[in-house]
Amino acid sequence: MASPPVDVHRSMIAAYLLMGEDLKNLKEWNNIVILLNKTGKESVKRRVQQLKVQDVSEEVATTAEEQILGLTSDEVYEANQAASLFFDWAEMICYERKHAD
Repeated sequence: MASPPVDVHRSMIAAYLLMGEDLKNLKEWNNIVILLNKTGKESVKRRVQQLKVQDVSEEVATTAEEQILGLTSDEVYEANQAASLFFDWAEMICYERKHAD
């Protein structure tokens, strides 16, 4: 499968980092596609719904934030509308985690 635009890949890396995935496994786009295709308890929808900000470590939030640093929602939206939702969600979770304490 062809790789997506860099902004899309970085947005998805940030989102999946927040969901507990390991950065080294997210560097290959095909691994993200596999995660996106999971169903049931491992589905992306369920994982997003069940994520609690307080369960995200500061380290993970910082790493996720670094992935989307310099991107804007509009840029990601121009590349892929669905990825922009993950970008916005990841940005929000990172913000909330930083300001939770």
